[in-house]
Amino acid sequence: MLPPLLPITAMFIYSRNVYWLVYCLNCGRFITRGRTKYCSSSCTFKAYRKRHPEYREREKIRKRKSNIYVKKDGDKRPLNGPFNPNWKGGVSKDNMRYRSRYVVKNPKKIRVQGRARSLIRRGKIKRGPCVVCGAKNAHGHHMDYSKPLELTWLCQKHHNQYHSGKIRL
Repeated sequence: MLPPLLPITAMFIYSRNVYWLVYCLNCGRFITRGRTKYCSSSCTFKAYRKRHPEYREREKIRKRKSNIYVKKDGDKRPLNGPFNPNWKGGVSKDNMRYRSRYVVKNPKKIRVQGRARSLIRRGKIKRGPCVVCGAKNAHGHHMDYSKPLELTWLCQKHHNQYHSGKIRL
């Protein structure tokens, strides 16, 4: 595993200081950080698994157990899909496709929101408190996208309520 003709540690002296070159015991890469035997946590775990074969058995059992959901009546079902208590009805794997579809449908909204975000970041527009409750952590909301600098500041709670139609401004 180690590179050929390289010792595990090597010493060199530069300007009256002693430096140690250390190579990873698992993969043989040069270690640049601290006094350690392995270059990364993944190499540490790989070496641990090699030294402790019983760990692999425990890992297999843990994976097997984590895949089963046991109800109170003793019924065992796999934890994936609709049997998982956190199942939301199936979220698509095509989220990026849907996001890009939204960008194509609403180019003006995306452009105005990006411009507002940029102006806030540069300090040209100052964040204000929520117009409903006065909370300091507020989001900018565009009432009219033809006026990109006119923002109404709403906290997360009131922003959601506005979009769901529960409150009017």
